[in-house]
Amino acid sequence: MPFISSRALNEIADAINGLRNKVEALQRDTTALREGVHGQQTVIRDGLGRHRDTTVQPLNRINDEHTAIRGHVHQLAGPRSAEESRPAANLAPDEPQDDSLDKLLRAAAGISAAHLHTHRDNWAFLVENAGQDPHFRVPGKVTSEKRGAVKVVASGRSLVAALTSLRAVRQRTDVLPGTRTLARHLYARIEKTVQAVTEEPQTGEGDPVTIVIDDRPKTEEG
Repeated sequence: MPFISSRALNEIADAINGLRNKVEALQRDTTALREGVHGQQTVIRDGLGRHRDTTVQPLNRINDEHTAIRGHVHQLAGPRSAEESRPAANLAPDEPQDDSLDKLLRAAAGISAAHLHTHRDNWAFLVENAGQDPHFRVPGKVTSEKRGAVKVVASGRSLVAALTSLRAVRQRTDVLPGTRTLARHLYARIEKTVQAVTEEPQTGEGDPVTIVIDDRPKTEEG
C-alpha cells in the first residue's frame, strides 16, 4: 500500500468538505426556489380569485339587473293585445284546449310565495316571455348561487302569469323548436310543483313552496 502523507489526507478532507458545503448550499437554493415558486402560485391563485370576484360577480349582478329592467319594460309596455295573446291560431297538435288550466291557475293563485331555483338564463327566458303579462311582477331581489344559478321568490300572481305565458308559447308552432322546448320544460316543472301543493294544501304553515329546475344525473352510491 503506497504511503499517503498527512498533507495529502488533509487536502482530500478539505476537498470533501468543500463539496459537502456546495451540496448543502445547492439544497438550500433548491428549497428557497421551491418555496418561492409555491409563494408565486399562491399569489397567482389569490389574484385569480380576486379577479373572479371583481369581474364575474359584478357581471352576474348586471345581467340580473338587466333581466329585471327588461321585465319592467315589458310591464310598462302594457299587456299584449287580444290578437297577440290568442293561442288558438297556431296551436301545436298535441296541445288541446281544456278546463284543467283554470284549476291549475287557481292553485297557483293560492300560493303566497314560491322559491324558484334555476339558472339565470332560464330566469331570463321566463322574464322575456311572461314579462308582458299584466299579472307578472319582477321580484325585488335575485340572489346569485353557485354555477350560475339564481334564487327568486315569486308570488302566486307571478306564477299565474308564468303558467299562462309559458303555455301560450309551448302551444305555438311559429316559434323556434328550442323556444317551445324551454317553455314546455319550465311549464311542466312549475305545473308539477303547483299540483303537488293542491294534493295536500296547508295555510300559513310548513315549508315554503320550492320549484327547482336543476336536473342532474343520479349518483351511484358506494
